[in-house]
Parts: sequence; C-alpha cells; structure tokens
Amino acid sequence: MPDDIGPSAQRLAETPPAWLATLGTAALGGSLGIRRLHQAEWEVVKDPSDYPAHTILVDELRAADTAVRDGKLLVARGPAVQRRWDGDDVDVCWYVDPAEPDRLWCALGPDYPGWLWVPVAPQSGALAEVLGGMFPKPGLRMADFTRHERGFAGYLSKVTLPNVYDGEAVPVNGLDLDRYFSLVPFLEGDSWGSAHDDDPLPDDIEPASPLVHSATIDSYRRGQQMLGRVPSMTWRSLHSRSYVSFEIHTRGLVCVRLSYRPAPASHQAVIARCNTAFGLNVLPDLPLDVAGALTGFSYSTEADIIVNVTHPRSPGQLAEGLRLFAAMADGDLEKMMMLRQYASHPEREVRLSVAKIANWYNLAFLFYEVALASADDPDMLEAAEDLIQVGADPDNTNVFGDTFHAYPMFVGEDGHTDPGEWPDEEDDEQDEEGNGNE
Repeated sequence: MPDDIGPSAQRLAETPPAWLATLGTAALGGSLGIRRLHQAEWEVVKDPSDYPAHTILVDELRAADTAVRDGKLLVARGPAVQRRWDGDDVDVCWYVDPAEPDRLWCALGPDYPGWLWVPVAPQSGALAEVLGGMFPKPGLRMADFTRHERGFAGYLSKVTLPNVYDGEAVPVNGLDLDRYFSLVPFLEGDSWGSAHDDDPLPDDIEPASPLVHSATIDSYRRGQQMLGRVPSMTWRSLHSRSYVSFEIHTRGLVCVRLSYRPAPASHQAVIARCNTAFGLNVLPDLPLDVAGALTGFSYSTEADIIVNVTHPRSPGQLAEGLRLFAAMADGDLEKMMMLRQYASHPEREVRLSVAKIANWYNLAFLFYEVALASADDPDMLEAAEDLIQVGADPDNTNVFGDTFHAYPMFVGEDGHTDPGEWPDEEDDEQDEEGNGNE
C-alpha cells in the first residue's frame, strides 16, 4: 500500500466496504472490463496541477475540480478506449472517498476534471448504466446520431483560444484549433472539413510515426472544404463518438454544431449540476466528452438569440438577428422558411439582410420574395432579379486561415478541383471592415 494515502485511506484498507472485495468480479463489473486494483496499487488522486487536461478553465471550474478530487483514492481501472495513431489506452478510472465509502466516482478518463466525474452506486446495473454503451468503442456515423444541435460561439473577430505553446489567447483559426483539440482529453485528434460528411479515416488506423500520420491525412484529403458548404472543422469525441464541428458562417459568425446520441441519465445529472453551478449553458442530454470539449467557449442556443428577431430594438438589430438565426437554422429548410415574412419588411435594411442570407445559403426562393416586395425600390429589385438569373455566389474565402494542408482548402463538386483564385489581401481587409462584398 502506498505510504502517502493518509489515515482515512488506511482505515478504508483495514475495514473495506463489502462491495469493494467484489468489484471487478463477475458479480460487480468484471464483465464490463473493470479491474479492481490491489491495495498496493491504490493511488491518491492527482492534484489538478499535475494532470494534463489542457482545457480552458476559469477559477470557478478549477476550484470545483479540486473540491471533487480532494481525498479520493483510485481503486479500479477499466474498461478502456484506444486513441487512434498513438495506440494509447485511456482507462476509465474508479475512485472512492474514504469518508463516503458507499459510492464510487467514475471518471471516463484519467485527465477528466472532477466536475465531470459521475457519482455511482456500487451496483452492477448502475456501473453498466454509467458506462453507457461506450465500450467497446462504437463506430458511429452521421446517420447514427439522433440529436443535431447548433450553438453560436461568437463573432470571428472575438472568439479566441489558447495557443498550446505559450497559453496566450489567439484569434480562432484552423491550425490552433487542431493543436488545441489534439491535447484536450475529450476528442480524437485530426479534424475533417466540410467536403466529408463523416470522418474519412477508418477507425482501425494503426499507431504510426508523425511522418506517416501526416502523409495518411493528406492522402485522404481530410481537411478539404466543399465549395458551397459552410466551412467547418469536425472532430470525433473520444468516448461517446459524437461529432463536434466548428463552423464559420457568412465569413464572420462562429457556430458549433453537435451531432450525438443522448447521454445516460447519470451523465445528464452531472451536466445539469454544471449548468446550474457554472452557467455552462450546454444541452442537458449532452455527452460528457462533448461538454468538456466546449469548456471555455461561449455557447448560445437558438432560444438565446431568437429574441433579436422576435423583440428587436431597431431594424439593424433585426437584420443582424436574422443573420444569426439563419446560421443557427442552416440545413433546416422548415426553419429557413420563416425568413419569407421578413422579405417584405418595410425597412430596406431588413430586406437587404434577407437577400444576403439567400445568397449566402443558396435559398433561391427568398430572391423571388425580395423581388416581389421591392417594386418601389428599383436598386433592390434589380439586385434581386440579377441573383435570380445567375443564382447564388458561393464563398471561396479560406475563413479558417489555413495554409498547412497540402491541397486546396476548397474544392468543387468533383471533390478535387480548386474552384478559383483567392481574394487578395486588400479585399480581405475590406470584408473584415464590412465595406467589401458580403
């Protein structure tokens, strides 16, 4: 037994609860892959400063992490998932608080912060429930997910994340997103672009050297964006196998799209406590690894932003609210149909916003609606008629600022063709200031 486990743990070792002796046997978790540690293998829980969570944490979350970890002992491990490429096994960790020996604490990985640990009764059914069908690792695809939600993370010029080398905040960009998410304990490394509906790499990729890794990614053209689709970068979560996508809409709005299956009830209780205690504002049935990946990023739901449309304080706020709403509703034609009522709005600024949305998202029916409502506005009518004739103009701007891929960031419908020239720097600067083409 380790010498530094403390007097309370010593008492636990001397008078263990009856269930502890059966943990990891056929009667309690053995068939699930749980392995009870011998007393000599027990470990004092890691201090938060000693484990590489690499997650964006505010002081309140650090304090909560420390509070949950305090006094816990690691008494069992398993089952495990294997990380792709490096082949490392990530064990589920089971902890006991000697002061409360009648329950376990489940951490899906050794680097999960304490506020994402799940308290669980030491009973066979409860252990199976908390593992939630995540072991063995399911090979889920987009068609397997029952929930698809999108949140607004902020304006492109305002969203930041830490540089992995020095911790300094940097504007959101593809290279730093990939670096950041390669280190957090919640996601598989390597994102894919909008040219792929699902992860183009097979699940059974063997561990490989960095050079082989890089060459394989390039061979699958993993990071490509499809011309006409919203530019995105998507990662697969490690345990629930959900998809976490960062999207950039209309060159300036950062959204997060989540595709997942609802988490087990015991996990949902943890999310509910986090939402209440820390104001995380994430969906109540969100898997724990997805919630962990979103830590530190703003997340506003459709309900949070719709007030800009239903109760605007000015035409300008309504126009921008429609832009936000369209980003949140992308892919849902029924929701997008709501924009028809604003195509005939008396304020030109609002009608112009609807026309821009129609162009950005290739919603041809809105061009007709704007044209019909613009008989008294020759310039607007002419613009709408031109768009009806030529169709929408997809954006080929490399909004993630990526230059590290070995192929064009945007491709045509054939999946290979570079669709055209990049805008020059002067055009980019004008667009950032709102003076160029939208």
